[in-house]
Amino acid sequence: MTDLQSEIEKCEKEIVCYNHLKPYLKIGNKVYELRSSDEDSVLNWLFGEEETHSTRISESESDDWEKLEDMIVTEVLHTCFSEKWALREIDSMLNSIRYVNDVTDNHLEAKQMTDKFKQEINKLNRRLECFKKYRTLQNNNKQEYKLDEVDDLYSLKPEQRWQLYYSAVNVLKNELLAKMNGLLDQHNTANQELNEVATLIDGEVMKTVRVVGVTTSTAARRHDLMKKLHSPIVIVEEAAEVLEAHIVASLTHQCQHLILIGDHKQLRPTAAHYKLAKDYNLEISLFERMIRNGIHARTLTTQRRMSTNFVSLIVPAIYDKLDSHSCVGSYPDVRGIKDNLYFYDHDVFEDSEGMEDSWSHRNTFEAKWCVALAEYLMKMNYSPDEITILATYNGQVNLLRDLTKKNDALRDIRVTAVDNYQGEENRIVILSLVRSNRDSKIGFLTAPNRICVALSRAKEGFYIFGNMAVLKSASSIWRQINDRLKEQKAIGRKLTLICEEHNENTLDLTKKNDALRDIRVTAVDNYQGEENRIVILSLVRSNRDSKIGFLTAPNRICVALSRAKEGRFLHFWQYGGSKIRQQYLAADKRQIERTKSYRKEAYADM
Repeated sequence: MTDLQSEIEKCEKEIVCYNHLKPYLKIGNKVYELRSSDEDSVLNWLFGEEETHSTRISESESDDWEKLEDMIVTEVLHTCFSEKWALREIDSMLNSIRYVNDVTDNHLEAKQMTDKFKQEINKLNRRLECFKKYRTLQNNNKQEYKLDEVDDLYSLKPEQRWQLYYSAVNVLKNELLAKMNGLLDQHNTANQELNEVATLIDGEVMKTVRVVGVTTSTAARRHDLMKKLHSPIVIVEEAAEVLEAHIVASLTHQCQHLILIGDHKQLRPTAAHYKLAKDYNLEISLFERMIRNGIHARTLTTQRRMSTNFVSLIVPAIYDKLDSHSCVGSYPDVRGIKDNLYFYDHDVFEDSEGMEDSWSHRNTFEAKWCVALAEYLMKMNYSPDEITILATYNGQVNLLRDLTKKNDALRDIRVTAVDNYQGEENRIVILSLVRSNRDSKIGFLTAPNRICVALSRAKEGFYIFGNMAVLKSASSIWRQINDRLKEQKAIGRKLTLICEEHNENTLDLTKKNDALRDIRVTAVDNYQGEENRIVILSLVRSNRDSKIGFLTAPNRICVALSRAKEGRFLHFWQYGGSKIRQQYLAADKRQIERTKSYRKEAYADM
């Protein structure tokens, strides 16, 4: 069928060779012949370039054409002219002209050759213009173009020739279409038989098991198979996120008990048409409609995911009641951060540049904070699969992914939109709420369903970045959430880091690179006689030749290893505070300058 489709497209875009076209060159019932020529006869006829030495085809040659009618559909369809071919030939000849002028010393010979090429190029250009001009007649079947019988096709005007040509091509094309339709019918019949056999086999296999799992789309598509299973009980998971039509299409007459499991307080089904969803309740699932109409339902009130203090964010703002199982009380604290739950409040507006024509939004300030926090958590020995970065808009998701790709350590951290994360969870979730503007517009962040999903994904650590002033001015739900956060002292404009081994050592970050501000960077030789609680030492030397220079000197080794008061060398700059100055020691002056440069770049990026 693909071969036939290709040949039909050739009929529409190219000029068909005369040997395929001859049986269809008719006016009324009279079949006409074209004169033979050096090129394909149809070209000279269509483009009005009859050669004086052309002759009619002999009777013996004519006998051979009688065989073509039986071969026309089975042979490969050949063409003799197309726009693509003409342009390629012209380009090739122009290259040949340049080549001749470059390599031929005889100017007279070169001129003769280039003149021949130019003559052929002009001929192809004329044909190309003519071909484009008369292509509009291809689908023209108006009465004024009906032709009367003539003695000779060469007596027709150019427009009449092209009209006759396209009439003949349409007959040929219709025969190809008829054959393709026949093959398509055979294919559909064979495919239907194959599906029936597959349904019988799958049905027999599935009858041997007690539980069959399938998506609603597959259940609707393979309804015949569902009927053969005779399943009396159907259980639908995440039913509140499935369109009612999808569930109904999945059911059979054998269903006696339909069990819907879901949460209508979370995301609703996604309808393709916004007006139908909002004005005609297409986004209301069968699950939610039954709840609204008072159909018998049982509610589970114990959650086994979130840490207990996270639950207060959605109770009673979203849920009337939600208890926590004892298992969530044994969660460990997040390493390196004082609070397991924290809302970092800011007043930096969302991006406007580059988002004028977009329905989405992004906030570069929040994105950089989220990435910096994720990087810090990785240094606290969390693995990438234990951290998720969520955003409420796809524009922010794309920005976050671009930023994480620049850091090899963060490449495997999952970054996704809240709407794509329903039903999932992780140990630590970093959430960017994005919206922050003068007009206090927060879009769908007013929707209780999305708020519920966004605030209920984290298990042990939950860190939110947003403009609470804008959020609570636009939504009563966010006002309740703000009150809960204040009760827990979990909202503010600083993120407190903590030393895991020495809890009294803390560092308040008000900007994402705040900790780099007062760190001293110096050489070991300049630090003799000095000390600090925390020292980070860079030994620099690492090469194939095992050359370490003056690092073999006991004196320098002694000074380098005796500067820290607490007797240990840490790998994380976050452990120092602005009041407890840190020292960065290096054994090489070039390393010192590089370190200072990195520190300045990071601080300037705040």
